[in-house]
Amino acid sequence: MKTDGAIFDLDGTLLDSMGAWDTVACDYLVSCGAVPKPDLKDKIKIMTIKQAGEYFKSEYGVESTPEKMREGIGLIMGKFYSEKVEMKPGADKFLSLLKSKGIKMCVCSATERPLVEIALTRCGLRDY
Repeated sequence: MKTDGAIFDLDGTLLDSMGAWDTVACDYLVSCGAVPKPDLKDKIKIMTIKQAGEYFKSEYGVESTPEKMREGIGLIMGKFYSEKVEMKPGADKFLSLLKSKGIKMCVCSATERPLVEIALTRCGLRDY
């Protein structure tokens, strides 16, 4: 069977970025002047951004709309993607192999497109 293409998840598959996503809520609260509680990650893991915003307001006194939260998280992750993110070990060699065989590739991600583009550029993956 011939393979014509490959679809890759970005975070945690091509990029070593899951740690940043695990701490972004804490980082956001700190940027708002709040001190996150140790159980924050467990409390918000299944919340929508709107629900997390309501929780941040009731629990930490942070006044934020979902749009402001998305913007604040985007700034934090944009800085991470533009300055620190690294490829997962072996990703570049595997992508290079697929490219040499003429296999078309794309990325599918829940991460917003501008952040994806920043990360792909930083890691030199845009040509794949």
